[in-house]
Amino acid sequence: MRKTVFDKSALWFIGGVWLLAILVSSFRVIHSLTASCPDIKIMVSTANVVENTPFTVSCISPGVNKWDWDFGDFSPHANTGKITHTYRSAGKYNLKLVVNGNPKCNSTLLITVGQDVSATSATASDNTNASIDGPTTAYVGHPVKYHETSGKATSWAWTSTDSKGIDATGQDATYTFATAGKKTIYVTVNGNKSKASIDVNVVVPSGGGPAKPKITEDAFRKMLSEVVNKRADVPSFNNILCNLKMVVNYKLGKDKPAQKTFDDFCKDIKGHGYRTEFDQVKLTFDPKGCVSGIDVVMHKGSSRLLQDR
Repeated sequence: MRKTVFDKSALWFIGGVWLLAILVSSFRVIHSLTASCPDIKIMVSTANVVENTPFTVSCISPGVNKWDWDFGDFSPHANTGKITHTYRSAGKYNLKLVVNGNPKCNSTLLITVGQDVSATSATASDNTNASIDGPTTAYVGHPVKYHETSGKATSWAWTSTDSKGIDATGQDATYTFATAGKKTIYVTVNGNKSKASIDVNVVVPSGGGPAKPKITEDAFRKMLSEVVNKRADVPSFNNILCNLKMVVNYKLGKDKPAQKTFDDFCKDIKGHGYRTEFDQVKLTFDPKGCVSGIDVVMHKGSSRLLQDR
């Protein structure tokens, strides 16, 4: 029987290679953790951050390819180089940014958020009192529509507790909430001159979700025609509308849209017969199935009474 003889020099060589590999790997790990961090520079879009008003922060440092923003208000972290955020309450917040995936590469900035006092003072001067009309209950995953009803606003900015920026810039905004809980919707009008909010209780659908709509758009159009011909009036809609004083968005052909309360709208079209025709009626429903939003397009040849009043 032959006796196996190991070459000691070969064993020493193999051991040395393994040791070198371990040292190189350890060096790489240590280097990644101790590598010099870039000079982190954070830019804020405004020097005066105000509650319920969006602002933008950005990292302008070269050599950064990963970002982790923590705004210090328990909101979700953000991971882009530039992000719009809204603080919901006045106070002091520690804004922290970690870059390149290295916890040691971080910078903290103290953000002082002031109270929104401009709305009160400006409202007194221009007499624009923002207000919101819409449902206070919504289902997860189902759209709900809201309308600003001051009648004097010329610009709008909508946000909510779930927003990362401005959601809509028109007089109406539609929200579809992804999670249940108490939500708040905000609207700012006329360049921060007046603000309003509405609390919404968002619940998980059960038993099939929202109730079936109480009327179809085609049937609603026919009821409006009945009003025109004096065979129906506002009380006829009592069990269909969420609120008889709700706002109707209407326009004649391609003319500029206008608004009236449903009560006034019916008074204006009542008794005008063939001169009033409806090309399109679009409805929005709340979770209980009642009508919460009305958009009407009237035939260009219809009576111009709605334009003249």
